[in-house]
Amino acid sequence: MAEENQPQPFKIEVSSETLEWITKRVQDARIIPDVKHPQGKEWADGVPSVTIGELVDYWKAEFDWRKVEAKLNSTYQMFTMAIAEGDEVINLHFVHHRSKRPGAIPLLFSHGWPGNFTEV
Repeated sequence: MAEENQPQPFKIEVSSETLEWITKRVQDARIIPDVKHPQGKEWADGVPSVTIGELVDYWKAEFDWRKVEAKLNSTYQMFTMAIAEGDEVINLHFVHHRSKRPGAIPLLFSHGWPGNFTEV
């Protein structure tokens, strides 16, 4: 564990192996045909196959994780910090930016699930 209770700089670095695994799964994706629904009820049993097909096509041809990863890493000052209580350890990930304005009021934003800090 890193030096206890001290924030450690963090950069998002998804391994090439993980990205290759994801890419293979996207390339091999099979879109299941829809069950016929009345108009206006197309989402009754989940995401319609036409929508899933569009997402898969986007991920196959356009999405560039390394570009997203670089933007996140250059935009946010990220850290992790181990928080322990007894045998339980949580590796907390957070973004910390100080205001350039003297006397600024600190703001703590905590998001829920599903969600993330990029929504703010």
